[in-house]
Amino acid sequence: MSKCKRVFFIYKPLLTAAVAVFALSLAFAPLCMAQNDQPDATPESAPPKIYTEQEISALGIDKLKDIAAADSIEQKSPLALYCLAQKYKNSGESKNCEESFKKIISAYPAHYLSPKACLELAALYSNEKRASEEIEILNFLSTNYSGYSENLTGLYKLALIMKKLKNIDEMYKKFEEAEKIFAGKAELIPLLFTSANEYLRNYNMKKAVEKFENLLKIKELTIAQRAQALLGKAAAHEYDAEPEKAMMIYEEILKTRDLDKSILAMADKSKINLSKAPKTPLVKAEELVPAKGAGANPASEAQKSGRVSDTENPVKPSGAETEKAQGTAEVKARIKD
Repeated sequence: MSKCKRVFFIYKPLLTAAVAVFALSLAFAPLCMAQNDQPDATPESAPPKIYTEQEISALGIDKLKDIAAADSIEQKSPLALYCLAQKYKNSGESKNCEESFKKIISAYPAHYLSPKACLELAALYSNEKRASEEIEILNFLSTNYSGYSENLTGLYKLALIMKKLKNIDEMYKKFEEAEKIFAGKAELIPLLFTSANEYLRNYNMKKAVEKFENLLKIKELTIAQRAQALLGKAAAHEYDAEPEKAMMIYEEILKTRDLDKSILAMADKSKINLSKAPKTPLVKAEELVPAKGAGANPASEAQKSGRVSDTENPVKPSGAETEKAQGTAEVKARIKD
């Protein structure tokens, strides 16, 4: 046997083994590559769940705290704070409630819930007799969220506070500011009724007529509310020595269908009494002492004569209109003989 053949014979098993190992490496290469492609690090956690508004409102305090702590508008943190504050409010936790509402305003000033939080804080301060803080937050609302519907409620509350403090000039300013911003809107109806009645109570008949006329321009006014505004306007005309205009209004009311019987009876009685009244006013307009600001001081002689009805005689609709008209304030009854 030649030398070459002997070498090949000796190494043949080794060559066969090498070929086998190479074949196995080719077979397992894809598996090894796939394993090598897997990252060594632990996989990242899943993104946080984005809850719907309905789901958030149903969550418990602990979960609401977690969402609020995320400080993310995308995750609805402002809504979580608002719901959290409401839960604290319902459970009597005043301090936590206040802090949650304040956090909404400070952290998310441009969010739609911020003006709502202002009103909630005002209510909280009112309940706790914190008058200065109530006025402060309502003024903040008026300054920073002027066009929001919440501002209308805020201005109304401010006007009533000013009335309570006997700051009549400021009361009228708040009424006028609200009317200017929200002119013609149905939400203005309660405030306009209150404003008109305040002018009527303070014997500023021109302004009272103006406010009642502005009320009558609002198309959403109900039948009962329209009748209330007409009664108030007629009362202003009577006191302002314009009986003909008042009589026309009473006749208009009496022709209106589907009115509550009490309103019709009041208009009918007013018409009869007006026909019996003196043709000249017992108190002339120039005899009234003008007050500082938009109103006027009550005329004591007129009150003694009994020509002006008591403020405890509001006209109130009944039946289906009662709920809609709630909060429209009082409308004075006609001027008595």
